[in-house]
Amino acid sequence: MRGFTLIELTVVVIIVGVFAALAIPQVTLQLRDRRVREAALRVAQIYQQARMRAAGQGGAVMVRYDQTDQGSFETVDALAGIVVDTLNNCPELPSVSCTRTDWTNAANKQFRSMETVAFAAQPGYADIYTQLTQHGGSPGTYMELCFTPVGRAFVRYTATEQWKAIQGVPQIAVARAPSGDFSKAEGLVRNVLILPTGLARLAL
Repeated sequence: MRGFTLIELTVVVIIVGVFAALAIPQVTLQLRDRRVREAALRVAQIYQQARMRAAGQGGAVMVRYDQTDQGSFETVDALAGIVVDTLNNCPELPSVSCTRTDWTNAANKQFRSMETVAFAAQPGYADIYTQLTQHGGSPGTYMELCFTPVGRAFVRYTATEQWKAIQGVPQIAVARAPSGDFSKAEGLVRNVLILPTGLARLAL
């Protein structure tokens, strides 16, 4: 006499099902946005770790960003390498200079790749893309950012141009963008700001 009827139980089950169906799209969106935020935090962490690595080991550290394949970040150490001077017997010693290191000619052995993070190869990042805005506000697809042991940061946007001290704020946008088209980005676009001090953080 005090129990529920079959009709009442059926109505409750239907109501719960309707609310669950309404909540699923929002929950899915929240999970996707969290993955984008995690990816943006990973980008900021790459630059922060490179800056700390330069200070900790006493040698220049460069992060090479390439927008190809959704975005890849390669961390590279500067080495003394094979040179005709007193350091010739210690090619593995860190080099302190961003501007005098030969970052392109592997034969001189003046750099060593330490880590590469490619979004296309990261689990869960299949549809997450990155996009570069240079410190002058122009779009770009390539950036090399180098940190010295004393905390200075240098930037260039091709592998052949001269290094320049950062004076503006380059930023890397991270979003769930179909085929890399940020005009059709789904959900929030997260921006990683690289300050003139070399510090990297997410924009508010």
